[in-house]
Amino acid sequence: MQAIAMRASLWQDIDRDEFQKLWEAEASETEARVEIETVSVATGLLLPVWHRLPQKRRSCLADR
Repeated sequence: MQAIAMRASLWQDIDRDEFQKLWEAEASETEARVEIETVSVATGLLLPVWHRLPQKRRSCLADR
């Protein structure tokens, strides 16, 4: 970010120790809220194997 853009923004200069303290506080706060989800993507001709795909939350999106 250029200095002129920095002055026009809401960003503030802080020292490395203050940044580390704030970063670690935010990281520990969000650590408990992390959600992991598995997403499987199948491409190509699916019609012959469609019945073998998991039924839970199955959806089909077509892109042209």
